[in-house]
Amino acid sequence: MAENATPSSTPATVDSPPPPASPPPKEAKLAILIIDDPALVDDVITGFLDIGLRGATVIDSQGMGQIVRQEMPIFTGLTSLFGSQTGSRVVLAVIAAEQAEAVFALAKEVGQMADEPRAVICFTLPIDRVQGLKFLE
Repeated sequence: MAENATPSSTPATVDSPPPPASPPPKEAKLAILIIDDPALVDDVITGFLDIGLRGATVIDSQGMGQIVRQEMPIFTGLTSLFGSQTGSRVVLAVIAAEQAEAVFALAKEVGQMADEPRAVICFTLPIDRVQGLKFLE
């Protein structure tokens, strides 16, 4: 027979409740505004502040028309198709999904001030995951 058999000494497990679930993250979007006239950037940034956005990245950019005018002299006859602006800006902002309509309204308002149909192009893209922005966590 077994010598001094003792019951196993494994500790009893106590079912503890799972940690509280964190609330699901807010749905996020990337708002992208292409601003044909660099003078309109101040209006967009001021508008962002007015609707509660506190961060955006502004990038100098070149449209196709500028490249055709400056770097492809063979197409100089087509430059009248592209307008006379020499630069544009791209504004990127991570926003909560519920802010999208306010951003579109702002883009429309600023574009109408410029009195040019494509002065401000605005669109959004869905974002799968965001890290580092407290307002979305």
